[in-house]
Amino acid sequence: MIQDIPNINDISDFLQEQTGWQLWPVKGLLEAEDYFYLLSHRYFPVATFVSSNTDIDFSQLPDLWHDIFGHIPLLFSPIYSNFLQNLGNQYITIKDVNDKDIEQEIVRLFWYTIEAGVCDEKGKLRVYGASQLSSIKEIKYALSDRQIKYPFKLENVINLTVEIDRVQDRLFEIPSFEYLRVIQDDFDSYIASISYGMLRKQQ
Repeated sequence: MIQDIPNINDISDFLQEQTGWQLWPVKGLLEAEDYFYLLSHRYFPVATFVSSNTDIDFSQLPDLWHDIFGHIPLLFSPIYSNFLQNLGNQYITIKDVNDKDIEQEIVRLFWYTIEAGVCDEKGKLRVYGASQLSSIKEIKYALSDRQIKYPFKLENVINLTVEIDRVQDRLFEIPSFEYLRVIQDDFDSYIASISYGMLRKQQ
């Protein structure tokens, strides 16, 4: 029996009631500035289209399935949702000073956590990245012995090129899901040090 496609408005109403977040329907990819602006205001962009059956294993474009099943359930975790909003705030702040390098570092941090993130849970590898959670091919690979897994180090992650057109074979494991709080604090300190340096140069 074919089930109905999830109703974005109904999900958004329930999400707002439970978490304070709302969904923002989009017809395609957003520019990074628009995407992070929405996150900073606790709106999560959700695609209104579904990829074809040929893309069920792996799709380069985030569709309704990716957003609803890869991202939305995790928004009920304050650790995850606060991390997202903080990235949005940081991006908008950096956008104001027009630092393209830092903008890219924020995008990379987003990618290797929110999209392609894995963590330890009681000695077992778990996936929390939406790219894997919404892709049969990606999640099988992420949990296999073939993937290349590194301990998470902020300086490595923010300097690594993002390649969205293939299965991720380089993953950065955090010691627990709660470790996102540590990453958030570390990245805040990193941004603050850069901002301080900018002010010193202007004086």
